[in-house]
Amino acid sequence: MKKTIFLILFFCFIALIYSNGTENYTIIYKTKAFVTEKNKTDVKKGENVLKFFNNDEGILKNTIFITFEKENFQNLSYKFIDNYVQEDNAGKKVKVYVDSKIIEGEIITNTDKLIIKTDNLIYEINKEKISYIEYPVKDSPTLTAGSFIVKFNSKEDKTTNINLNYFTTSLLWTANYNLIFDEEENELKADLSVNIKNQGNKNYKNCKIYVVSGDIKTDLTPGNYDKFLLKAARVQTENVESAALQKLSDFYEYDIKGIYDIESKQNTTIYIFKNLSINFNKEYIYNSSIDNEGVYAVFTLTNIKENNLGFPLPGGEASLFIQKNDILHFIGKDFVKDTPEKEKVELKSGRIFDIKVERKHLFTEKIANNVWEEKYSLIFKNYKDKKTRIRVLEKINSVYWEIRECSHNYKKIDTQTIEFEIDVEPQKSTEIIYKVRKKY
Repeated sequence: MKKTIFLILFFCFIALIYSNGTENYTIIYKTKAFVTEKNKTDVKKGENVLKFFNNDEGILKNTIFITFEKENFQNLSYKFIDNYVQEDNAGKKVKVYVDSKIIEGEIITNTDKLIIKTDNLIYEINKEKISYIEYPVKDSPTLTAGSFIVKFNSKEDKTTNINLNYFTTSLLWTANYNLIFDEEENELKADLSVNIKNQGNKNYKNCKIYVVSGDIKTDLTPGNYDKFLLKAARVQTENVESAALQKLSDFYEYDIKGIYDIESKQNTTIYIFKNLSINFNKEYIYNSSIDNEGVYAVFTLTNIKENNLGFPLPGGEASLFIQKNDILHFIGKDFVKDTPEKEKVELKSGRIFDIKVERKHLFTEKIANNVWEEKYSLIFKNYKDKKTRIRVLEKINSVYWEIRECSHNYKKIDTQTIEFEIDVEPQKSTEIIYKVRKKY
């Protein structure tokens, strides 16, 4: 009897922590997220035992830590317990403490919910609401999955904020661009949105969201986890509509305005900017190192303030459209790389239908033991109704080389690339012929 009374009194100190409307902070990287759950808690003088229930299957247990706001407590310790009530416990008599109630009965089954049979009723219990389960034959309860247990001593009764911090693989984000081109005006309308995916079981409520752009190393080695990694100084800018860009050490993050619920198994889309007018330049480019049979349309955007940009652009997919008769027509998809201010974004829509390329290796001649000469022909056929300018990038597979003959002017781009610029008249062809001597 005394033992039972002691158990009941002891567990009166256990507090279940749920969201009470306070903002929770979620910093989402490309493959992981760092979450801070803010919890306003009543603590008592002496020993306190708090239980945080977390059913996020993607939580990285070695990254969990607790922070207190302006409070110092003694003898802090914590552990994560994730043992479910096993199926072999079916038929056993238990006491289940849930929502300040005690349900005493026999376990029928344990699937997504715990089902208990009493003398008169059958209870279906949501595991998130279970404080603990008491087995008569054991001295301590068995906790349900995802319980993070915190123990500490307080010198007085008080209300304080306790933050639960951890990394999870359940939350990730991608950036998505929709670009609508007006080729006559060389102007486009751009939308940028972030898509936040919750692929776990937990519903994240009242979230203040940051999404981080850049290749931050988030594969953490156990034992080397630096809990101060994310406490870099933040500098506010005003370059976007629904998010504030902030410097994060050597990277950038978007402070998403507003508070959101990130529901389990759902995607959430939030626009960074919408219908932004941006000038672009369109070129036709042939690059033999990428595709020696096709010419591609390449759209170039300059990331400067004069072009209504001028801020770090996160990497993400870009869907390309043109508008005809008030109808959007899809013309391709490419990927925007992480792009700093003043850099250029190049987007390829695909291989051009009305320009064909014939590339021929005309001959190879040995000049000496390690010296060879090769001759190539590149024929560009323009089936369009207007003259088309093409940048031709030709890769030379040798470090030591010399152009011996050439039908067109060229310039050297790097140690293995030469560039031609040709105009091809409508319904006609232009041929580039060159001979190169290579030394191996």
